[in-house]
Amino acid sequence: MFHPVDSTDELKLVELFVRDDFYNCPYLYANLMKYGIRNEHTRLYAYTAGDDLKAVAFLYYDCLHVYFRSDFEDFNVVNALIEETNPRTIFFPSYPDVDFRELEGYTGKVVLVMAPFSFTDIDVSMVKTAKLEDLHRIADFLFTQWPDIYDSAESIYDQMKERMLDNYGRTKYYEDNGEIVATVSSFAELDDFAINGGLLVSPSQRGKNLGSVMLKSIYQELENEGKKTCGIIVEDYSQIFHEKNGFKIVGNIAKYSQIV
Repeated sequence: MFHPVDSTDELKLVELFVRDDFYNCPYLYANLMKYGIRNEHTRLYAYTAGDDLKAVAFLYYDCLHVYFRSDFEDFNVVNALIEETNPRTIFFPSYPDVDFRELEGYTGKVVLVMAPFSFTDIDVSMVKTAKLEDLHRIADFLFTQWPDIYDSAESIYDQMKERMLDNYGRTKYYEDNGEIVATVSSFAELDDFAINGGLLVSPSQRGKNLGSVMLKSIYQELENEGKKTCGIIVEDYSQIFHEKNGFKIVGNIAKYSQIV
């Protein structure tokens, strides 16, 4: 069975276990390295067989991130942990030869992890880096365009503010006549790694290469700082768009969401 990790020695073993394959568990890796086991909103678990570490799980708020190697077979212990923690969302690595069985009460899909291998030669100087006082306007823009994804504009603001104050995320935006029409963010940042997403261009501005401008503005900046970057790609059209902008697939994740 999984057991809670509460010692720094075992924490180091877990960090080594996920470090070499972080593209197949980017959320787990980023949150683990940022918050560890000394945070009120996190719980870290490990599953061992004999002296060997076989799987790890990181609960951050109500999201469970699970990582195991491609030869892992003990899914019964994963099911037991899911029943114990009752997470809203679950992430697993998705290997070509590992088909994780369906979870009762959850719906699942495979999403891609993509990283840049080249950047197009485009001007990004018009893109602005958000300050704290800009976040309310950006949150309103996101909620207006994506009301089905977020509970409220205020909840978006709270998430972006928390990441900004914690030096764990940044947001870029572009204005047209004083109105925000495009934005992109980093969801998680370490000294050497970052996960990006939240790219949104207003429908009135699409077809003007603005999406590519926003994408480069944040990824190039982070890579210039020495961070390895990646994005979580859900839709087919988003994969095509990223490929056109010099991105390649570097990992796969199975995402399960609780049926409500």
